[in-house]
Amino acid sequence: MKKSILKKLVLISCFLAILLTSCEKEPLEEENANYISNIKKTKVNFADFKENKKAFDVFKNLNLTDTKPNIKNLNVQNATSYNFEINFNDGTHLSYHNLESYTFPIRRVIDNGLLENIVISKHTDGKYYAKLLKYNLTSQENIDLANDELKNILNPIVTEVLGEYSFGNQTQSNCGFETHTIITPCANGHTSVSQCQLTGAAAPRIRTVTVAIDCTGGEGGGGGGVYNTPNFPNETTPIEYYENGLSEPVLSTENPVTLRTPCIKVKSITNTTPNLKNKIAELKTPQVLTLNYEKGFNLVDNAQNETELTQNDGNPNTTFITVIVPEDGSMPAFLHSHFNRPDMLPTFTFEDLMTFNAIYQWRKYRGKSLDNLTLMVVTRAGVFAMMIENNPIFDTTGSNLWTDQTVNLRDNFNKGILEKTNLTDDDVIIEVTKGLANFGIGLYQANSDLSSWNKLTVNANNEKITTPCN
Repeated sequence: MKKSILKKLVLISCFLAILLTSCEKEPLEEENANYISNIKKTKVNFADFKENKKAFDVFKNLNLTDTKPNIKNLNVQNATSYNFEINFNDGTHLSYHNLESYTFPIRRVIDNGLLENIVISKHTDGKYYAKLLKYNLTSQENIDLANDELKNILNPIVTEVLGEYSFGNQTQSNCGFETHTIITPCANGHTSVSQCQLTGAAAPRIRTVTVAIDCTGGEGGGGGGVYNTPNFPNETTPIEYYENGLSEPVLSTENPVTLRTPCIKVKSITNTTPNLKNKIAELKTPQVLTLNYEKGFNLVDNAQNETELTQNDGNPNTTFITVIVPEDGSMPAFLHSHFNRPDMLPTFTFEDLMTFNAIYQWRKYRGKSLDNLTLMVVTRAGVFAMMIENNPIFDTTGSNLWTDQTVNLRDNFNKGILEKTNLTDDDVIIEVTKGLANFGIGLYQANSDLSSWNKLTVNANNEKITTPCN
């Protein structure tokens, strides 16, 4: 099977020019760190917390009506006065300069629909104080937080002080406190998710800081804006700005938030995109698969953020479709067919991978959601989908698709196919599965009625493994 038989998906030249400039890699400012801030983060549990006697004493003293807390187990404790339980399984410890804070999720006896965290933080006087932070997160923010992708907090954060709380050497005034969000940049110095991903860096962190309200400045109790805070806090940051405790929202493992695995994503795309199943079924028909050209549909988000399917077919007697990826990032997916001919691949080609990366890069560049990205193909062997499984790898290796490395990458991708003879469809699918994995992409195959999907992998014996998406 020769390279010349591979279908070509043509991308507009302006995309190449802009993409190459926007995807230029920047050197990491820290060699082995995910973030440039002076905030250090670790996960903690009950045993870790109990080792800090001063901080732990604050918790014990909060239980004003019962000074001996009811210990249900080593990881959950009851704060009787406040009608909530603290889940010590899922704590976060932040240290910054000579200060620190512990954050744990709580559970109300009567659920109020909020995500609430107790924060016990050290002040410059050496004492520890406690507060509750109450987050009214949107459903999307909850999902983003569960997937470590939180980009913003829309609604104000309510701050409730617990026990005897003071600000420095002064008792809390009637003006109270307010908590707003700050952004901790990723290792390349950016606070943009897309710019962080270009160098494989972790996403920027959304954190919170509680400050005393100036009594001349009006009422408090809510959230504020989002602030970029490189190297925060540093020697130029006023101590009073952060001594009331830095934190970040922490979900409990008990929270019923579903992680967005690629399996869940591809099933959701299939089941919720209007008319997608009908178009897939249409492409599966013998009438389409016996044509001498490819049929396809661009999936594009309209002004109401609803995904619409627009027909995009190849020309008769050709083996490619021209795909113009919108520069506004409105295109999350592409569906097409490979007609049934011996020289047509039974699953994705290298050019399909390039198209998927083009879709991804424009979505990311425009700050669009990356949650519903896929590229699907219908062939004689079934219905297949590409799903991103490793964003940093797809960023770094994917951006190389648009450089002088393209030829070598294409040759390596097709090597297992071109060097063998008498290949079955399964043989090709195995080689493509391995090739996509090198780019952080997983290969998925739908069952016959599109009710579910299976993840395809290859074992050490070069055998195809099919794992159902439950």
